[in-house]
Amino acid sequence: MVLKRCKPFYDWLLKADKLAKSSDTIAYKGDHSTYIMQDFDTPQIFREFLQHNYLEFFKNELTEWHEADYWPEELTWKLFCDFFEVEYHSQVYNVV
Repeated sequence: MVLKRCKPFYDWLLKADKLAKSSDTIAYKGDHSTYIMQDFDTPQIFREFLQHNYLEFFKNELTEWHEADYWPEELTWKLFCDFFEVEYHSQVYNVV
């Protein structure tokens, strides 16, 4: 699964950076997180899994940037969907 950060994520990040007096935001734009996970039989099963487990991924993503003091107040499914475009890929290749 790839989580591509969207504009609302970067809008939040800019605000959080100002509060935290940090300036790393733009350096990482376009770099997305990739998670290796179990295989799902259908896209619907994957979506159900994600709806039940999104908070774990959401917190992991936010932790990469700031401590919880700077996070959005409520980490809802809707906000997760606004912050990230989700791609599920059933095949991953190791070419090392």
